[in-house]
Amino acid sequence: MKYFILLFLFLSPAFSRASYSFSPVGSQEAFLGNAGVGLLCSAGSPLYNPAGLGFCEYELNLTVSGTGIAYQEMQDPAFHNQTGSFTSSTLMTSAVFSVDEKIKTGFFYSYPANVDNTFRIQDASGGVTAKDVRFQFAQGGLSYGGLIDESLAWGFSIAFTWNELTSDSITNTVSAGTTTSLNQKRFEQQNYIALNPGFVWRARDDYSIGATVQWRALNLYSEGDLYQNQLSTGDTLATETFGRYTPHTDPILGVTVGQVFHFNDKTFLLDLSYAPQYALPSTPIQQESDLSLFNISTGIKIPFRSVRFMGGGSFTQMSNQSISMFSTGINYNNRTYEANFGLYYKYSKNDEVGASNSDTLGFMYSSSVNY
Repeated sequence: MKYFILLFLFLSPAFSRASYSFSPVGSQEAFLGNAGVGLLCSAGSPLYNPAGLGFCEYELNLTVSGTGIAYQEMQDPAFHNQTGSFTSSTLMTSAVFSVDEKIKTGFFYSYPANVDNTFRIQDASGGVTAKDVRFQFAQGGLSYGGLIDESLAWGFSIAFTWNELTSDSITNTVSAGTTTSLNQKRFEQQNYIALNPGFVWRARDDYSIGATVQWRALNLYSEGDLYQNQLSTGDTLATETFGRYTPHTDPILGVTVGQVFHFNDKTFLLDLSYAPQYALPSTPIQQESDLSLFNISTGIKIPFRSVRFMGGGSFTQMSNQSISMFSTGINYNNRTYEANFGLYYKYSKNDEVGASNSDTLGFMYSSSVNY
C-alpha cells in the first residue's frame, strides 16, 4: 500500500489547469517551462489564460497538434528491477475563432499524462512485489476572451477533466515458514468540471500581467474499486475481498499570477501558482493532513535571425514531493504560421523513506495557423 500511495502521488497531474501540470502542456508555453498566463495572445491561451484571447487579431486559429514523445524510468534502491516506458501525450489541440470584433472563443483538448510502468519491489524481509501501473489524464473544454478596453481583457473557460488509474500487483511474502501470495487489482476514475476565470492587463508596451483562478466546481463521477485475492500455505480456499472508496481528489481552488517582460528583443515570463487545499480524503489512500501545492514557472525567448530560441523551467513542491522540469526549443513565426520543436527533461523526487523517483526525457513539437 505504501508504494502505491507514493507512486500515485508521483503520477498525479496535480490539477486540471496548465500551470499546475507536472508535464509540458500548451503550444509555445510547453517550451517556456509551462509559463504563459501573462501572454497577451498565444495559441495556448485557451488552456493557460482565456483572457489572452481578447488581444488576438486573427479571425481563426488552429493549433494542429502538440505531441510529446518521451522515455520515462523510475529509480529507487528498493526497485531491483524496473522497466522504462515510451509515452506519447497531446500537449494541446485547439481551434479559436471570432464571435465579434471584441470576443474570441475556442475549443481545446489536452492529454498531458499517459504513463505505463512495470517494476519489481523487494522489501527488507524478502517480500517481492511485481506491479504494473497505468495512469491517464485528459481535459477538454471551451474558452471565451474579450477586451474591456484597449489594455485590459477578461476571459473564462469551462473544462471537462477525466483521469483514470489502473494497477495490478502480485506480492509474495515468507514469514515463519509460511508463504503468502496476494493478488491486487485497483481501478480509479474521476470526472469533474473545472472553471477558470482570468484577466490580462497590458500595463505598458513592454510589460503585461495576468491572473487566473482554477476552481473544481462540480464532481461528476468519482469512484475507486479494489479487489484482493490472498492465499497462504495450508489454505484450501483463497480469501477474496472487494471494496469501493472515494479516490484522491484534485484541489478545489487554486490561483496563478503570470508576468511577461520585454527587454529589447528578449521576452521573459514568470508564473507563480498556489493551491492551498490538495485534499486526500479518508480512503485506503490515506494522508495525515491536506497537502498544499506551490509552483513557479519561468521562460525566455531570444530572437536569432528568422527564429527564436526558447527555454524555461518549472519547480513544483507538494509535501515531500518535488518535481523539476526544464524545456528548450526553437520557434518559427510568420504572419500566419507558427511552429515549435524542442526537448524537455523532468525529474520527480520524493524525500519520504521508500518513495520513488523518476526521470523523463522527451521530444515535443507543435504548430498552428492563423487566418
